Amino acid sequence: MKNTKSLIFCAAIAAAIFPSCSGKENPDNPDALPDGVVIRSSASFIAAGGNESVTLTVYADGVDVTSDEGTTIFIVEDGSTSVYESTTWSSSEVCEVQFFASYNAEISERITVRAVSGAEEVPEDPDAINYDFVKNTIILQATSVGCQYCPYLISALDEYSESGATRDNAIIAAAHANMNVIDPMTSTASLAILNHYTLSLLPTAIFDLDRSISLSSEATSALINSRVNLALGTSAKCGISAVVTGTEAEGKVSVTARVKVGRAGNYRVAAWLLEDGIVANQYNSTSIPVDNIHDNAIRAISCSSPVTGEYLDGQQSWEQYTEGDFYCEFDLEEAGVDNLGNCHVVIFVTSPRTGSSTYLLDNAVDVRINESIAYQYED
Repeated sequence: MKNTKSLIFCAAIAAAIFPSCSGKENPDNPDALPDGVVIRSSASFIAAGGNESVTLTVYADGVDVTSDEGTTIFIVEDGSTSVYESTTWSSSEVCEVQFFASYNAEISERITVRAVSGAEEVPEDPDAINYDFVKNTIILQATSVGCQYCPYLISALDEYSESGATRDNAIIAAAHANMNVIDPMTSTASLAILNHYTLSLLPTAIFDLDRSISLSSEATSALINSRVNLALGTSAKCGISAVVTGTEAEGKVSVTARVKVGRAGNYRVAAWLLEDGIVANQYNSTSIPVDNIHDNAIRAISCSSPVTGEYLDGQQSWEQYTEGDFYCEFDLEEAGVDNLGNCHVVIFVTSPRTGSSTYLLDNAVDVRINESIAYQYED
């Protein structure tokens, strides 16, 4: 049985907010690297054309062994593997390659590096006269690494992500808070989102950005699926097409989106920058095992109204069968991003429900860095 009194006591986050820190992995610190052989790239993305390059470094148990005789770097290009004789890489064309290394017969995992065009045109509409949009919802995960009972929700979301019937239409975004300890994923962005809901209890999952549809430590994969089904029961009035670009050298992520309005109404839009693969020890007073690798951490938000968003294209009211544009940029240093290759952007539109002035989620998309998504329509 879950100890409700302890849960509420430990989840009083309002009294436990500490200053945030970036929590970045530091390759110069051996303790920040896993044991064994590891290859690292100075960037995940570079601009194609040959003017930008990445530097490759190989570590063995935290020690730089790039120049050692026992070290060999390999490149995987167009399905073919060969020895790579350099520690830098650039490309004149758009492409994707992988690198791995061997050191004294021990093999590292592969890393991926992409040379990208930086094109910021949204994809062409595949069906211009269609307004029957696919609906996606957002599951806002409010947790902290210092929360001993958050593993109840975290494990339920993990199970749902693997087997939930509605998982393809649910986007998980995690807003972290400092509770008992400094959470390396806590940011001004995550706190702004939590403050919007005046949350005083962790863990909490909010569906469709609607506080009335939520779960806490009682969450199971089945309950999450039922809440998502409830959220998906409201059809989408808008579709979203978007392209997300960025490189480490630029130091920013650019988001260009177009919103296709299928029904007249008032619409707002916003974007959240998320990062996966963040290593942080999760406190756990449950019997449920959880991973210490955290995904979908909200690093930055596009505007001062992080949940409702800004008016679409600066305009409050929209006629049926029209389109509006949205653009924003995220500064990587300000966002505290560790690995751009692990980042993605959630772009979403909100609108008031019938008989209400409260803006709730209408539709959302999730786009990886240097990728795009076209309008999605029901079959």
